[in-house]
Amino acid sequence: MSSERTTVDLHLHYYPDKISRYQEANPESLDPETERLIGKIAGSDVKFVGILGRTVAGTSEIINQIRKRLETHGVKAIFGMEYHSLLPENLRHLTQNGFVDLVCFDFDHDSPVIQEEFGLNSTKLNARIVKEYLEKLNQLGFNLTPQTDQQNDSLKRLKEGQVANKADLLTLLILELSNQNKDAITSLEQRYGPITDVDKRNNGFTPKKNWLYRLLFKPPSGLASFYFQKQPDLLTKLIHEANGIVLYSPEEKFSPEIMNYLLSLGIDGVMGWHGGKLEDLPTSWIKTLRKAGKLILGGSDFDPVKDDWQPGVGKGTMYLSNRRGKELTKYLKKKKT
Repeated sequence: MSSERTTVDLHLHYYPDKISRYQEANPESLDPETERLIGKIAGSDVKFVGILGRTVAGTSEIINQIRKRLETHGVKAIFGMEYHSLLPENLRHLTQNGFVDLVCFDFDHDSPVIQEEFGLNSTKLNARIVKEYLEKLNQLGFNLTPQTDQQNDSLKRLKEGQVANKADLLTLLILELSNQNKDAITSLEQRYGPITDVDKRNNGFTPKKNWLYRLLFKPPSGLASFYFQKQPDLLTKLIHEANGIVLYSPEEKFSPEIMNYLLSLGIDGVMGWHGGKLEDLPTSWIKTLRKAGKLILGGSDFDPVKDDWQPGVGKGTMYLSNRRGKELTKYLKKKKT
């Protein structure tokens, strides 16, 4: 790290649900992925970070624990979540799978509504989704009868709605029970083909897991998938009512049609820089958004599980001035007065 921190990165990830489970056996400690996140930030030139759960909102206890650790390194942190939101039907053709990523910052994480809808204890919604997943998997010929105490516990937690990343755990459980699911897995391979290069991407899982997840759960084509995600209008309403802000995160290709739709809902701006391959925002849109008083932020999209795009630089070419952090702070202060 240089002697003076010179950049901001408002798109990094953490996993509040993993932290919560880890702390059941290790009170007051943080899981290895979160420790990696803190270490990477501490070793960078970043002065101000935005840390996001993936569709999950952490608790104030977890947030404060991470914030205090980062403050010892001179780093300011803001927290929120990135949500995979289902576009209205007439706009779904504009993205590969009909979804749009929305980044939400600085909402009241302890709001009962937020915790009910996005929190670690959103058990009713999780249980309903798992029930439908299991029904679809049964129709496809999968047998999830557990063979070990650990598998039994995993299935029990899934059915009780205690797991946020439901499709991931179900996929891993099927693979653990592969002996009793040989016919169903072989049938998928015969119908849809073997593992591809897409499945070999670095995301912390094996290619076989990625292949099975893609075929079963990745919407809209996943055989056991179904739409349960909130649409942008409802998500924006819930986050604004909790005193937070919402930004469009295109990540690969900016869509004027989606931007116009989201602006009609009153969103607060766009994530205009990304650690990977986002195209530059059109100059005309930069002018339009700035004139309207909207935020243009961005970040690396660093994930401590994948550990590829790095804090502050992404794939090596990203740079965000400290000015972006000052603009965000000013915007939030004005919004809450």
